[in-house]
Amino acid sequence: MNLVKITRMCTQDGIPSSELDKLDEDAWRPLLATYRMIILALEKEAQEHGLPRREFEIMEHLSSADGLRMRMVDLANLTGRSKSGICRIVDQMQASGLVRRNICEFDRRGVYVILAEGGEEAIARFRPFYAKFVRHNFTDLAPHYPHEPLGRAIRHLRELHRSDSPIPEET
Repeated sequence: MNLVKITRMCTQDGIPSSELDKLDEDAWRPLLATYRMIILALEKEAQEHGLPRREFEIMEHLSSADGLRMRMVDLANLTGRSKSGICRIVDQMQASGLVRRNICEFDRRGVYVILAEGGEEAIARFRPFYAKFVRHNFTDLAPHYPHEPLGRAIRHLRELHRSDSPIPEET
């Protein structure tokens, strides 16, 4: 995030602030705590189903991409991973037959990650579990809450951050 954005975000009435206000804390901390709880639960259950969440996330992006492929750098940005981090994961997935790589025909420096047949089969097996998980841990918990405004807000935040560097990798 650049300094101008940080300054704009930390300014109240034109005076820079290093403290979060009550409204920020009321939204930010619960968001982080909820994200961690859901991701930890998904990690655990995904592992029990034989498909690590990070691999599922990559295959989910590939399965919705044109030609079931994406440039490695775009996949890194979408998943919030560094170039070396995404390469390590893709290496493991390629060894397992879930994805394959191709050199970009337009830019020989670029590499495409392509969903392989094994990946299509794995994601087809995992999607019903994933849909059930999302419903159980998100939509069914607040059935009367309008999810569209939350979705719009999250998509808006994602768009604002797209041009910035990837988020730090999870450990």
